[in-house]
Amino acid sequence: VWYHLQDFAANRNDPQNEKKLFNLCHASLRNVIERIYDIFKAQFTVFNDTSISI
Repeated sequence: VWYHLQDFAANRNDPQNEKKLFNLCHASLRNVIERIYDIFKAQFTVFNDTSISI
């Protein structure tokens, strides 16, 4: 199956103001940090024993 990336790019919801742009960037960065944290938790078990949750 071939996907047409241009079709998806054309339908993106571009932020309409600075606040929406900030929220989009903030959410994207948070997702990256959560994935990195999950990788660390898988490799270093000391992170699994903490009572800190994000």
